[in-house]
Amino acid sequence: MENSSDVRACVRVVKDHLYHWHDDITIVMVVEGIIKLRVWAKDNIMKSGDVLVLNQGEVHKLTAITEENLVVVVSFDRKFCLEACSGFEESIILCNSVQYRNNNKEIYYELQLKLRDLIYEYGKESCNCNTREKAKEIIGFLCYHFDYISSGENHKRFSEYIIARNKLLYKKVFLEKSELSEMSLKDLSSYLGVSYAYLRIDILERFGYGFSWLKYTLMTEKAARMMLTTNKRLIDISNQCGFSDQKYLRKYIQKFFQCNPSEFRKQYKKQCKKDGYVEIPLQYIMRFCDKFRKLEE
Repeated sequence: MENSSDVRACVRVVKDHLYHWHDDITIVMVVEGIIKLRVWAKDNIMKSGDVLVLNQGEVHKLTAITEENLVVVVSFDRKFCLEACSGFEESIILCNSVQYRNNNKEIYYELQLKLRDLIYEYGKESCNCNTREKAKEIIGFLCYHFDYISSGENHKRFSEYIIARNKLLYKKVFLEKSELSEMSLKDLSSYLGVSYAYLRIDILERFGYGFSWLKYTLMTEKAARMMLTTNKRLIDISNQCGFSDQKYLRKYIQKFFQCNPSEFRKQYKKQCKKDGYVEIPLQYIMRFCDKFRKLEE
């Protein structure tokens, strides 16, 4: 495996990697075989050529569908991402070829080519100066084409006004503790000067999810990380993560992780960092087969 302070890349054979998360932005790309990656309460069956980006802190699980598989994992340090793309902090990267490739096949293909070029740079015996620049290109490409805040699930850029509004909502409602984060969607519509019906439908149509689902998703992710890394009581975690009632935390933990909070904690707390994969030298990808070079060609 080749490492740098900004970008890390490796090749893995997935077995069963239980719920965990990364502090960096991570791209998972399947070269051979089939794996299942569960994130945001959905199972994604990833086959050869599929690409999925995991944002910072997204709790996910990987499971082998075929025993023989080969997966490329590339991680970008968050500080590097902020340097490579202004405004990255207010972005959610929605890159998932399993669900959204048909919304814009061309940009997924272009991303795949950029990843291939980066991997081949890393696969050489020594990294060169091109590696960092190619990584910056990928971050910029993700920000422009795959930013959920700017392009929604269809990867088509919104107007600057809508982008500014979405960034305000994401930062002040979802990320930070502020007076806006305490508001209902109806109150927010008044604050923004638009009708409640318009804002509700607009969010649903642009993103494919309702306001409550988006908000509870981020709250649930935070709660899950706390459950696996602290001994805090469930009621304290619920309050700290913004749930008005502990029953809503239970509801969403069940939805996301298919078990109740007690089972989730018991099953995964001691194992969330357990390696469920075999890591092999990245140079192997250079000798593996022409399949990687010819993906989607």
